[in-house]
Amino acid sequence: MLGYPEANVFVLPDATFARLVSWFGTEDEPRGELAARIKPGVSDVVVYYSGHGVPFPFDPAAVKYWLPV
Repeated sequence: MLGYPEANVFVLPDATFARLVSWFGTEDEPRGELAARIKPGVSDVVVYYSGHGVPFPFDPAAVKYWLPV
């Protein structure tokens, strides 16, 4: 898959809010599943998100949040 070993490609179809939080963490607790799988300064991380975003209330042109399923 785009030159990356298939074992290093993770797909989260129809991810719920809880699944996104468990994978990416939160602002207060950023250590999600992804953080446990990378080696700082060594790993390349590419996140491809196909879906909708939620506009930031004060700037409708800026998307601040992902909209899970």
